[in-house]
Amino acid sequence: MSRCNSHSAIAGSLVAAAILSGCSATPDTGNNSSSAPDLSGITHHVYAHLEKTDDGYAFTEFRNYSSNTEGWVNLTDLQPLWSTKSTDCSEPLGECESNSDLFMEAGMNLSAGRSAGYLFLGVFTGGIGLFAVPMEVTFDQDAYLDAVNEAAGKLPGYKEELLHYNKVVTSKNAAASQIEEKHQRSEAPVITARVKDESGLYIPKLFASSLPTFTSELAELPVYFVPGQSAEVLPLLTHKFEVAANQRLSDMEAKIGRYEVECTEEQSILWVGYRCPKEPLKAGEPHDISVSIYNIDFDAYSGVSFDPVVAERNDDNVEVIYVNDQIRVRNLSDRYIKVRNATFAYAGDLRTFTNLDTVVPPGAKDWLVRDLDDVFDPKSELADLTMDRLKTESVRLGVGIEYEVAGRVESLFKRDTFELADIDAFEKLYGI
Repeated sequence: MSRCNSHSAIAGSLVAAAILSGCSATPDTGNNSSSAPDLSGITHHVYAHLEKTDDGYAFTEFRNYSSNTEGWVNLTDLQPLWSTKSTDCSEPLGECESNSDLFMEAGMNLSAGRSAGYLFLGVFTGGIGLFAVPMEVTFDQDAYLDAVNEAAGKLPGYKEELLHYNKVVTSKNAAASQIEEKHQRSEAPVITARVKDESGLYIPKLFASSLPTFTSELAELPVYFVPGQSAEVLPLLTHKFEVAANQRLSDMEAKIGRYEVECTEEQSILWVGYRCPKEPLKAGEPHDISVSIYNIDFDAYSGVSFDPVVAERNDDNVEVIYVNDQIRVRNLSDRYIKVRNATFAYAGDLRTFTNLDTVVPPGAKDWLVRDLDDVFDPKSELADLTMDRLKTESVRLGVGIEYEVAGRVESLFKRDTFELADIDAFEKLYGI
């Protein structure tokens, strides 16, 4: 085997340097080069730790990741992973240290450029600089080649094992891609809302758009990531990777075609109950979700309105009216009247507004009390309705005033009962 000059330039890589100087960077196993395994197609590399043992140089550990590169070699091309770049230094002004583990050796540098600088420094410093001897730390390529070839020679069949490892990794990567493609091609499950109307008021063509919506989204597959592996022997590294990769692929296969369900309720007039699936659904399978409708809020439905009006006129041609959350008085007589107070009744509760002292001329009208919705809101009577409530419930309202006219104090009061079933919209919707 030929030897290289230890001060030869290393251009780009060890293999390139070996070719330029007529050296081989691969172990000399004595095999015919035409029958030796071709490692040029390897894309998944194995790295080996080069150490000097009692029995010479050997690869003592193998791994499939390249961090912490000192002392580690790429088994595919036997290149060192650490920097082999030469470094200039000077002694005794600088520190020049060899590192035999990395084949980095300190020595004098008598090249023209360094020598000229050395002499210039001596003249410039009056001779003091002559003590700073020009040196450099260089990579001893010959020694490295001997060591790496010796270590590789102790691994019979390692090239075949590298090809096997590369094939295993490539195969597992392809399997992961196939799983991902199958996952992406999976069909979403068909989700159907099965409505159970417990309110008795649900009309599909009117209220179906108010039902919750159920959408499915393809769940994320576990990421195909195999942690870095290490072993003391090369075949064991391949085995450990394969075991770890198979486990990750198994985890991915278990999640193929899984869809997560999102249940959404917009502002709705329906009070419903259902169970949103917590576990992902399988692709393509039908899935029913039972939706129970308990009651309907017609106060938010534009097709139904409740605007009760209570009015009463007496012999004095004085009229009191409740309409649109307000109490109004109308004087249809030919005399002035003065309204002392007004009363509003709702569901047995009485609210009196005193000291109004509102004078109403003949033929005039005036609003006595406004914004009664804090006492009674007609819309609230339409909330949480069921058919039973619609058929049986009613609203009792009353309105009255006390007023002075022609030296007399008179009162006027009217109470009415409104059946919810009599609301025109309900009669049209349900025929009741």
